[in-house]
Amino acid sequence: MRMRRGRLKKKTSDGDGGAAPEKLPTRSWRRVALVVACACAAESLSCRRRVPAPAGFDAERAATHARVLASLGPRTVGERALDAGLAYALREARRVPDAEVEEWRSGRGAVDHAQFLGGFVGVYDDVACVVARLKGRAEGKGAVLLNAHIDSAANAPGASDDLLAVGVLLEALSYFSKNRPRRDIIVLINGAEETHQLAAHAFATQHPAAKDVRFVVNLESMGSGGREFIFRCAGEDVALALRGTTQARGSVLAEELFRAVLWRAARTDYAEFLRALPHTGVGGVDVAFLEDGYAYHTSQDRRVSLKSTGSEAATLVDVVGRLEGVNDAAEGTHGFVFFDLLGVVVVGYSATVARFVHGAAALAGAVEARRRAGSPAEALQAFG
Repeated sequence: MRMRRGRLKKKTSDGDGGAAPEKLPTRSWRRVALVVACACAAESLSCRRRVPAPAGFDAERAATHARVLASLGPRTVGERALDAGLAYALREARRVPDAEVEEWRSGRGAVDHAQFLGGFVGVYDDVACVVARLKGRAEGKGAVLLNAHIDSAANAPGASDDLLAVGVLLEALSYFSKNRPRRDIIVLINGAEETHQLAAHAFATQHPAAKDVRFVVNLESMGSGGREFIFRCAGEDVALALRGTTQARGSVLAEELFRAVLWRAARTDYAEFLRALPHTGVGGVDVAFLEDGYAYHTSQDRRVSLKSTGSEAATLVDVVGRLEGVNDAAEGTHGFVFFDLLGVVVVGYSATVARFVHGAAALAGAVEARRRAGSPAEALQAFG
């Protein structure tokens, strides 16, 4: 009698004598770990990818502006260093042909911070800003507001937060004077962001040009360099306009985190503009540096990187160009999705597509889980 050779399968059982659920093979875990490691490596490399400034944009001069202003030291509201920084920005802005430039000071006002630290009211008067405006190619199409703040946290030079952005905006005036977009460009270099966005509220509620603003591009920092990250976006049309960009990174997840959690302790001028500007349904983006966050609001925020300057300039010009085709009369919507694929390109789709795609993915996952679990009784037994 011949016996068939074969490998004996060892039966396993749980503590109650029943069959234990099969474990995922080690080889499968290794494949998953390899995929995750490769994705993390690609993401890390994409953060360090150099994004050059657009042709005709003087990134070196923008970096020079930031270095000069950082040499003034901390610039909190009321200090002479802040007045010196505003005077420098005013002088440089007036060098741009065709730009209408003014040093603007607010009247009295108050901001209700109802959800921050239990709620309080910030009262201000005589808040200083530099405002510059360039006429667009078309009349009556509104304006795009480009904002950065020149004040700093106490004891922080604020090279990245937010002088790199100030330098980029000063050079953006020169760039857009030669490359006019369809809408007007309003550059606001405000002198009171660190004091709970007082200058943003003052401009939005008191400046005559505020009524013309249809889009806001806010340049911020929560680190000391790297590539720009779009962490907030107002309006589905704006998010869809960002599709295909390779200049910046971004994710709707950051938008949701800010809306649900972080907005209580980490507000920016962007949120104040959207809340206080006269025109309803203002769209826009909030953009920031995230790399080396340990330097944020500390004396270590001194680094002025030409690489980061180029990234911010490229992102700014790209976003302004993409806003050209966005209808400023579009209604604000929620539920849209945008994210970058390993820092290479931004992907986005509408709320309608999101509901279909996410619903289909959830259904496919449920069907696959049911197939793997077998009968409902086996599924319950597998989960204990």
